[in-house]
Order: sequence, then C-alpha cells, then structure tokens
Amino acid sequence: MDKFFITNEENFTKQDVSNINLDLVTSLTGLYDIDIIKSELLNCNLILLNDVHILSKSGFVGQDSGSLYIPLYMDALFKKYPNKQFDVMLEFAPTKDEIFYESWETVMGSVVKQFSVCYKGISNKLKCSEEWPNVRFHNVDIRQMYEDTSDRPFLEFIKYILIMEDHIIDFHKKLNYDKSQLNIDETFNLIVKMLDKFIYYNDKYGLSSYIIQKMYSDNKFKKYKSIKNIDMINSFTKNQIEFIIIDSDIFNKIKLLQQKNRIFIYELLMLCNYIRNMLFTLEAVLMDHYAFIRFLKILEYGGSNIIYLAGGEHIKNFKNFIQTGDHNVTYIRGTSEFDDSYYDLFNQFRKMLRFRKVRGHKVNLNIRMTKKHIKIISEIMLSDLLENVDYNNFKTVKLLRNFIKIIDSQIETNDNQIMYIFNNPNKRILNFLSSEIEQIL
Repeated sequence: MDKFFITNEENFTKQDVSNINLDLVTSLTGLYDIDIIKSELLNCNLILLNDVHILSKSGFVGQDSGSLYIPLYMDALFKKYPNKQFDVMLEFAPTKDEIFYESWETVMGSVVKQFSVCYKGISNKLKCSEEWPNVRFHNVDIRQMYEDTSDRPFLEFIKYILIMEDHIIDFHKKLNYDKSQLNIDETFNLIVKMLDKFIYYNDKYGLSSYIIQKMYSDNKFKKYKSIKNIDMINSFTKNQIEFIIIDSDIFNKIKLLQQKNRIFIYELLMLCNYIRNMLFTLEAVLMDHYAFIRFLKILEYGGSNIIYLAGGEHIKNFKNFIQTGDHNVTYIRGTSEFDDSYYDLFNQFRKMLRFRKVRGHKVNLNIRMTKKHIKIISEIMLSDLLENVDYNNFKTVKLLRNFIKIIDSQIETNDNQIMYIFNNPNKRILNFLSSEIEQIL
C-alpha cells in the first residue's frame, strides 16, 4: 500500500480505495489515539477517533507498507462491509450550504475531502448515498455559525458567547500596552457590563439551569425533549457547566474586585484569562451536548456502528457520558478517561465522608466525572478533613493526599503526551489491526 503514503496532509486529495486490503493494515496515521467500545446496554459499537487539530507537512515517522491514513481506512471499511450500517459523527459545522474546508488544519479536513460530496450541504445527500449507501454523516459542531441565527435563540446565545470571547481577547491585548489606571477601571466596568446576563442568571436561576432552559426554547431543540435518556444528557451538561463555574470562580472574583478601592493590572489580566477559559470550555460543553443528542438520535434510527472523530477533550467527555449510561461497557481498545478502579476508590471516599455539595453548588455525583472534576472534589474533601483532623481520620487524610497525587500525575502525563504530539505532528501513528474493529461489526 505504498502508494497511499501521506507525505503532506495539507495536500491530501480524495483517493480511490478499491485496491486497499485491510488485512494488510498494521498502523493508522493521522490520529492521536483510538478507542473501540462495545455497549450491550445501548446495543452499539463505538469507534472514537482522537484528533489533536494539527497537520503534518512531512508525512508520518515510521509509516510503512502497512500504514494507512484514517480517512482512507474509513472509506475502505465502509466499502468492505456494504451490508453494515455506519454512522459518522464529525466535529464539523451543520450547514445547508457547501463548506469550504481547505483551510482546516486537522485530519478532519482530510475526512471531509475524502467524503466531499457528503459535506456539501443537504442538497447533495442523494449523491452521497450513491457511493456510500450504508453510511450516514452527522455534523455536530454547533459553535461555528454558517447560517442566520436571528430566529434561533440558542444559536444566538452561542454567538453571544463567541463574541464575548473575542472582546476578552481584545481587552487583554489593550491592557498589555495601556496599563493606566483609567484603562484598568474602564476595562473592568466593560467586562462586568458584558457579563451582566451571566451574572444575573447565575444569581437568580443558576447559570446551568438557565442555559438548559435557553436551549429548549429553540424550536430545533424542542423536538429533542422526547428523546429517550434526554434527562441524562441534561443532567450531564448541567454538571459540566457547574464545574466550569466552580473551577473558574469568576462570579466571586468579580464581586471581590468590585469591593476593592483599586484594581491592579495583574488582577484584571488574570480575570481575563479565567473568563476566556470559562467561555472556551463552555462552548465545548455545548457542542458536546449537541453531539450527545445526535448520538441518541442515531440509536433511535437503529444505528449500531458509530464512528466519532473529534478533539481529544470531546472524546473524553463522550466516554464519560457513555459510561454514565452504561457502567459496564467493554473496551476492545483504549481505557476509561479515568481508570475504573481509581474511580471506584474516589466514590468510596465521597460516600465515607458523606460528601454532598461542591462549594455550595448542586451537582449530580452519580454522573461520570472527568479527572479534573474528581481532583476538585478530592481537594475539597481533603480541606474539610484537615479542618477537623484527629487521630481517627489521620489515615484517611494520608490516603486522600496520595490519591490526589495519583490524579495530578495522570493529568500531567496526559498533558505532556498531548504537547509532545502537538509539537511533533508527524508522530501521529498508531499500531493497529483492522480486525480490532471488524470483529465487532
């Protein structure tokens, strides 16, 4: 399969895969990682493709005659099994019009090129089904706006978040070259005014409840209210939003700064960073919410072989969502976002310590959480213990401290791996046998 070597992802074009023999594949190129999951409860197979949103212009280190680029592998797999139904979910914007994907600096752009006729709007679906009658393509990234949103209150809300993020970036830049107290005060007032809706709704309803309510005021989302397990999606998303608020703590930070006689430049720059991170993470959570809805809709259609290609953080959230719905999923390849044995240990700690709330926020502790969220809760439990430390709980303090060290180590290892791949995009090659997927179809 030497002729399928990839020397520059940026120049990738659609290729004929009729001569590809999947039995000869020994590695996949273009991915950071791959998870293969089987859920008996949900009656589906999941192939989760982890992307890092980069391209290699120098091929892939170690690729040989058994290496195959992931878009070509997907195409060859679909054509090898014409009697099997596949559903492809992609971190890509839904649109009625043709999409220009040439500038995408990610393997997802190459997937769109390989299946180009299927990503040129709904009017091309017939042409798409002529070549891939057994594949349905689903775009799940609602953060990118390719349509008028004036009559779509939830999409308008997302646009509002994106605009706020742009303003925060501009404020940060201006503060770096104009550090005068006048500019500091004016910028802080502008930030408070910009966030007034968030502050108001967070105080009155709770921001997570308000966002879910806003979502289902949108006509497009109203029809999703009857989907099986929609309550689980809403609870999962509310938890994610609550943890964003807990982690950023921006509402308390703003109140504290409002009480000060003078705000220093470093305080405002830090606030800008916290707000930007909060908005960026919130956008991702809202995209995940829509991806979960599309996934449940696919199950309603009878879909059983589902491929999801998205950034690694989206894949982590998706795995946690799946394991919330089915605690006993089987990993054919890959692992849980947080090892099950450690997750069980965490639950033992919180039950033993009768932990109920996270800094006053109502969260559903039965929802599968990320390592980062578990670390937040564990640190709060440790703080509570240290306030009332005695001989009886000294051992628990020691165990909990060691547990937090384990989480820190895992988070650091994962971050280092991501940074290594990000700085070395030509190292995205995974040992892989096609039988790992084909045996579960």
